[in-house]
Parts: sequence; C-alpha cells; structure tokens
Amino acid sequence: MFDIKYMVNMEGLPDDVIVEIFSFLPHQLLLLEVRTVCRRWYTLSHSADLWQTVDLTLGFNQTEKQAMVSNLKRVQDHVKILKVDPRLLQTIFKNDIWQFLTLKTLHLNTLCKTTVSVLGEPNLRYPRLEKVYFSSAFDNKLVLSAFSGLKLDTFEWKYSGPFQQFRETILALGKMDNLQKVRLHVKSLDNELLSYLLKNCHTLHSLKLYFFNVNIKIDNDAFLSLTDNCSLTELGLPTTSITDESLYHISKTCPFLKLININNCFYITDVGIRHLAMNCIHLENVHIGNIPNLTNFTVQLISSKFKHLKVLNLKQCMGMENRGIANIFKKCSMLIKLNVSFCPKVNSHVLLPDKIWTSNVPLKLREISLSGNNNITSEVVFRIIKLCCCLQSFELASCPSIQSIDTASNKQGISNTRSECVQKPQKTDHSHMKSVNFIGSLNVEDSVIIALSCICPDLRNLRLTDCKKLTKNVLGVVFRNCRFIDSLEIANCTFKRKEYKDTVTL
Repeated sequence: MFDIKYMVNMEGLPDDVIVEIFSFLPHQLLLLEVRTVCRRWYTLSHSADLWQTVDLTLGFNQTEKQAMVSNLKRVQDHVKILKVDPRLLQTIFKNDIWQFLTLKTLHLNTLCKTTVSVLGEPNLRYPRLEKVYFSSAFDNKLVLSAFSGLKLDTFEWKYSGPFQQFRETILALGKMDNLQKVRLHVKSLDNELLSYLLKNCHTLHSLKLYFFNVNIKIDNDAFLSLTDNCSLTELGLPTTSITDESLYHISKTCPFLKLININNCFYITDVGIRHLAMNCIHLENVHIGNIPNLTNFTVQLISSKFKHLKVLNLKQCMGMENRGIANIFKKCSMLIKLNVSFCPKVNSHVLLPDKIWTSNVPLKLREISLSGNNNITSEVVFRIIKLCCCLQSFELASCPSIQSIDTASNKQGISNTRSECVQKPQKTDHSHMKSVNFIGSLNVEDSVIIALSCICPDLRNLRLTDCKKLTKNVLGVVFRNCRFIDSLEIANCTFKRKEYKDTVTL
C-alpha cells in the first residue's frame, strides 16, 4: 500500500512527471492501489500512455481479480498489447462482451480449453487484432473456432499435443489471407504439411520452426512447392534433416532471403552453403552452428559473398581453420553479432596480429561470444574491448586461458595491457559495454576484473560464477567503478558471500 508521505512528496510534481513515475509500476498496482490514493492520482492512473501495453500475468488472489477486471474496463480503449492470465480472461468475458477496439497483439501463453470457450467471437471483441501468441495442448477445434475468423499477420504457437490436431491448425493457417509471420514450437512436422504451408500462404514472409525433438525428418520434396514468386525473407529450420538439395531449392526460389537458421542440421555440407552464397546475396542473419561437415571453405564463402551480413552464428564449427575468423573480422564490415563459441581452432594467435585490426575496418560489433575456447587469453579480450568501441555484450564463459593481465605480449607488438587498462578512462571510452560473462572461466584473477571495471564504467551485468581464483577485494572495486551495475553473479566463488547478500545475485 502507498504511504501518505509519498503522496505529499509528489504533490508538487507536474502531471506528466507523475505519469512517467507511474509507468514504472506494475499494472496490477495501478488498478488496485494507485487509483485509490486521491482524485488526482485516480485521473492520472487512467492516462492513455500507461495502458498501451498491459501485462496482467503476475500472481493475484480471487478478490483482486474481481477488482482488476472492474477497473480494467475503464482503460480498455487504450490497450494495444495485452498479456493476460487465462483466469483473468475468463472473468473479463464471463458476464458481458467487451470490445478492445485498439488491441493489436494478444498474448495467451497458457491457453486452455476453458479460456478458449470464453473468447466468443474475437472478430467482434478485438476487430483490429493482428498478432496472437499462445500455447495449447487441448482440442484444436476450439482454438480454430476462436481465431479462424481473424485476419492475422502473425501467428506463434507452442503445442505438444496429438499430431492430428496439429494438422488441422496448419490447414487452417493456409486459409488466412494476410498471414505474414508464422512461428511454431512443436513436436514434429511432416513433408506434406510443410509443403502445404509453403504453397498456400502466398503472403508469408517469415517461417520459423522450432522442434522439441532433434533431427526432424524433412525431405527435399517439401521445398519443391516453393515458387519463383516466393516472398519468404526469413526461414528457420533448425534440428531438421534437410540436405544440400533442400538449400538449392530454397536459394533458387527465395533470392531475397535475409535470415536463415539451419543450426544442428547435420546433413548440410559446404555445397549447400555455396548455393546460398551464390543466390541469396542479401542474407543478413546466418545461423549454421553445430554442423559437423562444414569446413573453412564455408567461412571463406561467408566472408566474401555476404556483404550485408549482420548476425553470424558459427557455434561449434569444428572445421573452421585459423584464418576463418580473421577473414570474418576483416571483410564483414556490417557485422554486429558474432558467435564463435566452442570453436577449438579460434585462438589468440589468430586474433592478436595487428594486420587483422587495420584502421580501415569499421568494427561495429555489439555482441561477441568466444565462450568455450581454450586458447583465448586476457590479451585478446582487452584488445577486442579496446578496438570494438560499440561492443555491448561479451561472452567469455569456460575460457580457462583467461588468467591475468600481467603477461605482456611484446613479441606480438602489443603494449602492456595492464598499464593501458588500469588508467582512468575518459567518459566515452567503452561506455557501451553492458554485459560480460566469465562463468566457468576458472583461472580469472582479480587484475582482469579490476581492469575491466575501469575501462567499462557503465557495466550492468557481470557474471563471475565459478571463478574460484577471485578474492573479495575485487567486489569493492567493481561497485566503486561500475556504479550502475544491476546484477553481479558470484556463486561458487571462494570468498565469503554473506556480507554481499543484499546487493549481489547469487
């Protein structure tokens, strides 16, 4: 409950400032308590800016549920995105029909049979609805009866029920005229259904399939239904059995493809990636992690052909040779996110030479993952931080060679990293860095964390779990240098944790 002293302290503030403060409060608090403080707060708590996106998924009791429903009706005309608990939804539609006239996105992440039964006629209750996100393991006939009349452009569904009922939903999707994005989290999908979806959804721009099982069998015949006027720009088929022939059909019929995800597709080889490189030159997001048959030839193709590449996932790319990662840095000037974790041939000898880091290569990287690489040292970590001035997130988990910054690398033309990093940085230096992950890097010492806190003063998230060589002295330095830090994980470290229990995430 609100204390009267807060009301007195805020009484002199302008209305727009108070509304801005209210925007940080949970919607349930606005519905149950804020509106009861005074007449002014009652009026301001109904401001349209507070109710564009409504999240009512937190816990509440039966008494609160009735009050929330009664008060929500006063702001229903402002809601554009609604995330709602099914129990609350049942109460909303129990007695009378509401009309969320402005609602465009509905999240029902725990949809059940009872919930579907109270939806009634969605085309009347929310006529502008475009996006639906829900999961269900119940009778899909109810689901179809609720949503089949809507002109949706986005459909996301998590489903683990019987395959026959899933088939009925896919057949219904093919009849939606305006469908542009489909994301399915399911057990399986056969060639017939995939072919039907690709053939009948003429407006489909994005198709992303995620499977609970591994190595889902999808033959090349499924992609023969793709036509030359296919509008697909995003395609996600991870953990499937597609082959190089499948990628040939995809590349020929989808020349404007911008995203492809074929992680864990074990039957893909360099030949399939070559088809993409020759025909899909507009690719911006490429996910080819954990494909054992890929060699350094694939990495060379990527660095030379995909001029617009922004996101590249090469996790567990065992065949990538030493020069592969170097070419990515040198030639992919648009790259903002790179994952080369658990690639055994990525090492400091590749990343440190000055010829890789030339002044004419704009390093726009915002996120990079080098986790699981045994040969990454402290020197290369600080070299990347220093030169990638836009870097926001750095993943360095399970890198045992990251120890201290006392080891000079003069043979490679690098000045003493400790002397560079411990100096007090300017306000603009590395201020973009927000998150660093050292989880499982057992040999990290205090000097690395201290230097990092000095050159990255705006860190928000620092993960040090299982860094057993750290001492308690490092925490004081981190808190002093990184004043905006939100989360500091130090689980399983050797120093005592009791005195930091109020400020540290364990």
